[in-house]
Amino acid sequence: MANEDKATRYQRLQRRASIAAVIAVAAVLALMLLSGGAVSLRRSVASAVGGSFVLTIVAYAAALGLLLEGVQLPFAYYQGITLERLKTEGSVPLNLPPDPPYASRRRRHRRPCRPHQPRKGCAGRWLISG
Repeated sequence: MANEDKATRYQRLQRRASIAAVIAVAAVLALMLLSGGAVSLRRSVASAVGGSFVLTIVAYAAALGLLLEGVQLPFAYYQGITLERLKTEGSVPLNLPPDPPYASRRRRHRRPCRPHQPRKGCAGRWLISG
């Protein structure tokens, strides 16, 4: 029950953050359209690239994309870092126990598998390795 509640809360917060990001981007686009920011951005980009029509369009699209990514950055941080930390909270042990002392010795002294020396646990390994 507790895991289901945590998962439900995570999904609800994820949806809210996604909706808030879409609303913020739409608000910035509407603000740019209504305030004349789109025109001033186009003029500044056109003067920067030298008046070429194709370069103006490409630079305007890049500048607008960077602006919108800057608006979405806090929401992406919240979704990617904060919510993921909330999701995995308590499920990952911080102090992992050390490997048993014989584990590295077994790996170190394991002989390679060879086709002319069949051994237990080597069936087919030499076919994969070439």
